[in-house]
Amino acid sequence: VGSEGTNINVFNIHDGELKTVFTGDEPGRHVGAPEGHISNITCLYFYSTRVYSGSMDTTIMVWDVEAQQRVLTLEGHEATVCCIAVDSYKIVSGAADTKIHIWDIASGALLRLLHGHAKSVNCLHIGPTWMVSGGADAEVRVWDLEDGTESKSKFRKLRCRKRLRDLEREIAITVCKYGKLEVLTGSADGVITVWWLKSGAVLQRCKAHEGMV
Repeated sequence: VGSEGTNINVFNIHDGELKTVFTGDEPGRHVGAPEGHISNITCLYFYSTRVYSGSMDTTIMVWDVEAQQRVLTLEGHEATVCCIAVDSYKIVSGAADTKIHIWDIASGALLRLLHGHAKSVNCLHIGPTWMVSGGADAEVRVWDLEDGTESKSKFRKLRCRKRLRDLEREIAITVCKYGKLEVLTGSADGVITVWWLKSGAVLQRCKAHEGMV
């Protein structure tokens, strides 16, 4: 799955054939809510049979590939949606409004709104009981959350366990990955950093790319 402007293209992974196009919309083209995104799509996540798209129009849309239709529109962010992550119980999104939203995957209801980053939330990595977020404020946050079982689906128990910051480099974080003992991040200047989670210390830095990771 890929996007171009306000359109989402779904390809067959075996032969590359274009299977479905979820088209964008134009403001004021018709009466009622837009049928697709009205501004450029900025992030995508493919999970099971559904595509989750975030846009500069501040919305998240959920598309069913098998039914070939939009099934949900999530509204709540106040700026461009920069990243989305999904698992069996939740949709998590980060945006340029500095906030992280946790949504119920079935109903699309907003379950939690998290503050913490001072600038845009650029990247997310999630699991059943943990979440990592990276921002344009050069900070990485590691969150603990309750088990996402059906009886605990409201995610009321959630806290920021660790804040990681490289004081020698105030560079925006663009990608983050959780590894239980370590956290790996990539940044806007092409550097990959390995953090020791228990102490928050930087174990290693590697100038891997000339441009943004």
